[in-house]
Amino acid sequence: MVAVTLSALWLPILVSAAFVFIASNILWMALPFWHRSDYGKLANEKPILDALSGAKSGLYVVPCVDWGKVTPEQRAEMQSGASAFLTVRNPWKFSFGKVLECQH
Repeated sequence: MVAVTLSALWLPILVSAAFVFIASNILWMALPFWHRSDYGKLANEKPILDALSGAKSGLYVVPCVDWGKVTPEQRAEMQSGASAFLTVRNPWKFSFGKVLECQH
């Protein structure tokens, strides 16, 4: 039996990791249909887009309530309706720099 040290394997480990990273990115770009079905299209987008046009860019939850302070009637009413997690970009611009900035 031949013993192989970890120091002899560092180059194959790095090369295989780089290969898997590059291959997965190419497949992600070459197969855009993979996650396309994860998102649905609303039947009537225009009124929703018009309503969101004045919203500041950010992450939102609808309805946004303190669930510890609502009455049982309000809770039942909210739970019987729709809810949403929204990512709003107004206007439709995206900058990773702004998103990744440290916000203290």
